Amino acid sequence: MYDPRRGKVKDIQEWAKHLLRYHDGRFINDQMFCLYAFNMLQRHTNNTQGNFFFKDKNFLGRNPPTVEQLQEQIREGDMSYISKLQYLAKGIRGCDSFWRGKTEELEA
Repeated sequence: MYDPRRGKVKDIQEWAKHLLRYHDGRFINDQMFCLYAFNMLQRHTNNTQGNFFFKDKNFLGRNPPTVEQLQEQIREGDMSYISKLQYLAKGIRGCDSFWRGKTEELEA
């Protein structure tokens, strides 16, 4: 992100706060901007947390399975790889695994 007056913005959360507090209120008064900013923050968080799956050679191995291989594993009833992904995705806010984990917490 780049702001002409402030230069490069280091943190996307700071960028969103800056726009919401803009002096004339144009962003805070726009009904769609809050949704847009929230979507941007969520996508940024998911993209930064999702890199773990590909960078950690010990967890998923050097050659993760292709979509076709995953489909074949599922057909055969092998859900081990999918279970690993779901377990790690619990920390990614807004995804299915996150909400499943919250449901489990609530029921406990």
